Formats: sequence, structure tokens, C-alpha cells
Amino acid sequence: MTTHHSHNQLPAYEQPCATLLKVSPRYLAGPRSGDASEVLAPLDVAGWPRYCDERFTIHRFAPDGRRCVIYHPEERPCISPRQRTMWRAWARPANGSPMTWMAHWTTSTPPEIIAAFTTALAHEPTHHRTPLYLAGPGDREQALRPLADTGWQGEHCGERLGYHAPDGQAWAHYYPSPEGRNARTELHTEPTWIIGAQAKAYPQRTWHAAFTTATPAYLIAAFLTAMTDPTGLPRNPQSIPTALRDSLTLT
Repeated sequence: MTTHHSHNQLPAYEQPCATLLKVSPRYLAGPRSGDASEVLAPLDVAGWPRYCDERFTIHRFAPDGRRCVIYHPEERPCISPRQRTMWRAWARPANGSPMTWMAHWTTSTPPEIIAAFTTALAHEPTHHRTPLYLAGPGDREQALRPLADTGWQGEHCGERLGYHAPDGQAWAHYYPSPEGRNARTELHTEPTWIIGAQAKAYPQRTWHAAFTTATPAYLIAAFLTAMTDPTGLPRNPQSIPTALRDSLTLT
């Protein structure tokens, strides 16, 4: 007997599951079905218009045109040849002016962690004369505080800083930028912040995020706070590779 499948049937790893598992550490939870909606939901709430180009890339601009979040479903080349950029964000002082800062995230970045960044970017307090997202990098210690508060180990080499998760499977590196480096380079040169994760037992579960010099500390802090949150992220058990399970806590 031949079984016919509907063209609308979801792949096995996306099939609805009665019981989702909570995956921790959350930085190894990986992507999930519907990650675009997770990341873009804060922009919907804030009323950011949507534009989709001929390559199906989604552009979400703030109403004032000074902030943007971009989703590349087909993925773009990244500064690492083995990874691809799926998300980008940037800010500029005025319509048509050069970007002040830029950020990007590769494919396997958990969407809930990116959503913490887009939430902070979209819900900017309005009582500041200069918008916080254009106020410069700010206090580096503010950005790093979530790591210190959760037991990440720090190493200092001059102005360069490196932090590693207690399990050694995630990191955050800060590089002082040479004078003149900025977001106009489209991340072709070394950005100020490189943050990422790689499962020891399953190297394919790798992602990184990069942020250029003037990315405000409060946005990086929002991202790192979500990344270091001990609360597990819900995932369909079928989406969790067997080789990765020994590196995770599943509840």
C-alpha cells in the first residue's frame, strides 16, 4: 500500500510534538522552526514596517528609518567561510547617512537570544536627547556584566578581553578597534565583539555573532543576558542530534 504525503507536510524535525524538551545550555539549543517570527515579533509590536525584496530578504525599518533588522532566508557569506549570515542589524543617524554600527548572526544562533537584541533595539527609551542606539559603545563593563555574574572565566591581554563559559562551549571576545574602523566596512574587517558557541561533541552546532565598534553596550548586554540565562529553550526532541545530547541538559 502506498502512502501519499501532502505537499504541505512539515519535515520530521518540524512536526508538532506533544512534549517539547527544555535545552540547556541555551546557546547550544540551535535554530527552530519559526525562528524568523521569534526575532521579528518585537519589531511587530513596535510598528516597524516590513519590506521584502526580490530575493525574499526581509527588511524591517524603524518608523524613523534609522534602525534596521534584516533576515536573509537564503543566507549571506560571512566572515567565517564555514558559516553564513542569516540576520543583520544596523543603525544610522539619519535616512541615507552611513551606518554607525552593524551586527550579524549566523544560521544556528538560537532565535530567542537574537530576539533579546531586537527587543532592546526596538523599545528604545524616548527621554534621551541622543537615542541610546546612537550614543556610542558606552560602558564596556555594562556589556560584560552578564558574563561575570554567571561565572564565565575572563582573560585579559592588554585591551583585548576573552570570556569563556564554564563548560568551554561558548565565548565572548572583545577586540579594541584600530582608529577609523567602523560599520561602513560591512564587517569585512575584524569587528570589536565576536560572540559564539560550538558544541564539543557536535562541531556542526556552531554559530557566532559579530558587532562593530560603535554597537552600544546595552544592546550587547541584552544579547549576553539572554545567552547566559540558565533557563532552557524549548525544542522538538527530533531536532536534537543524538551526538549532541551528551553536551546538553534536557528536561
